[in-house]
Amino acid sequence: MLERALDHGTPAAWVTGDSIYCVLAMCIHAAIAGPAVVVRFITDITLGYSVFQAVKPKKRDDIY
Repeated sequence: MLERALDHGTPAAWVTGDSIYCVLAMCIHAAIAGPAVVVRFITDITLGYSVFQAVKPKKRDDIY
């Protein structure tokens, strides 16, 4: 079926295994990273940081 769509130049021609993999990878990343960002923001606010301190990127010494 996919070969037929690619041969005829239909709008479904861009749907390949790689594009499906990329979309799936982005969805999985968003499902993990989104809640982590929200939890970090809530944790920083409950620890007494201001909103500006909570959203400011943290300088990490362990990666340099």
